[in-house]
Parts: sequence; C-alpha cells; structure tokens
Amino acid sequence: MNIARGLPIPVAIHYRYDARVPGSRDRVIVKARRVEAAIRKRYAGLDKDDMLYCHISVQDRPTGSLIETVEDGL
Repeated sequence: MNIARGLPIPVAIHYRYDARVPGSRDRVIVKARRVEAAIRKRYAGLDKDDMLYCHISVQDRPTGSLIETVEDGL
C-alpha cells in the first residue's frame, strides 16, 4: 500500500538487552544491524529505490526502560 502511494515501507527492528551483562548492549546493536543488512539484501530492489526505511532501537530488559534509537555510526 505504501509503495502504491510512493511512500517507503517502514521497518522497525527492536531488541532488548540486559544491562547487567557486560557488552550485551553492543552485541544486540550488532545483531540488529545484521538483521537490517539482511532485510536490505533481501529487498535490494526496494532499497535501491529508497523505498525501505529501517529504524533500529534497543531497550534494557526491565519494564519501563527507555527505548534508545540506534543512530548510524554508534
């Protein structure tokens, strides 16, 4: 439906991590970026035409923890 209207397809990639485990946040970010790369590869035609919009976020496990947006280069 978005493509028919000339709008990109939004893709939300969200993972949770346990801040009590050293390095867990960084590992989850790497995992999320791998998923993003796989999605972009699978839908290369849409990606080439800028019709995919991927948003990566991570969150600590406890309920109510802030959701952190993962920016490029982090």
